[in-house]
Amino acid sequence: MPTFLLTASLDVPADLVPTGYLTVGNIRVPASFVKRSRVHREHTVKLGEAVVTLTPEPGITVDGLKNRASLRLRSEHPDCESALDHLLPVLEDVIDSLALQTNEGVRTRRVCLLELPDDAQAGDLVDGLQYDEPLQFMAKYTRLDGGVIATRAKPGDIDLADARLSSSGRLQRARWWYVKGLDTEYLLDKLIAFWIALETLSAGSRDTKRSSVYVAPCSHEIPDCPQCGKPTKKEVQGGSHQAYLRSLGVSAETAAELWKLRQLVHGQDRFKKNDLVQMARLTPLLQSAVLQALRTGFQISLDAALPQVEPMPQDLRARIRQALTDEDARVAQLNP
Repeated sequence: MPTFLLTASLDVPADLVPTGYLTVGNIRVPASFVKRSRVHREHTVKLGEAVVTLTPEPGITVDGLKNRASLRLRSEHPDCESALDHLLPVLEDVIDSLALQTNEGVRTRRVCLLELPDDAQAGDLVDGLQYDEPLQFMAKYTRLDGGVIATRAKPGDIDLADARLSSSGRLQRARWWYVKGLDTEYLLDKLIAFWIALETLSAGSRDTKRSSVYVAPCSHEIPDCPQCGKPTKKEVQGGSHQAYLRSLGVSAETAAELWKLRQLVHGQDRFKKNDLVQMARLTPLLQSAVLQALRTGFQISLDAALPQVEPMPQDLRARIRQALTDEDARVAQLNP
């Protein structure tokens, strides 16, 4: 059976290492950074039937806070179509894992599939397919405004050891939606994607299920059907999802606010300016809860270099701006 090699060229988010700090009250705030690649060495793991290798490409410069890396997936298949059917889902899972570790979208520049005959020698021509800028893997990511969300990650390399294939299809789907929330530019799209991820996870949680009997329009409870006598009790989605949020450390008040904000997607109410303010405040909290659930589900330890997402204190941005203004004034006095 021939061996196939699927290669992908990736733009991997770089690490920002603080090189200087500014003290604001009793808080040390990074004032300057240096860019550092998070792929320093070759990693190889086996995922299913595929041998997957992540390799740095230090000679290639990428604009912005990105570094180039190459990904190779190698396995045996009877033909090209079968190879694509088996390797593309693995490739997407690996890219989603890298995006989860960096908490940013990972852009794929090129995907190439090569057939490697058993008797192939170095320099031989082999059959292959190449896709430039493949749409199914392209990612666009724009951070939320710095006054709304702070993303904090431990410095360190990303590792294919966390690109594991979970036996839970629910976990895979939730991670897929979480990464799509990272990739989108618009805040409302982020909210929807994170909610879908959360509901996907919540549906698999038995401990947070909430149910209620049927309540008629007149507000009377009808515990049993008057026709067949069967109980009318069924799961209440709002109660279940809010209970799941509370199990992830979200306060009852915030869980209720998130559920109320979710109702906007049904078009029941007119979208108002205050809804956008609430969305900017609550979306990072929802994102943080989903990230925590994914960390637990994929059994990623608290020591792993996964980011923590949390709202920035409301007065911190103003304090930082004032401290920078004071510093500029001090420097101006020293250098008239």
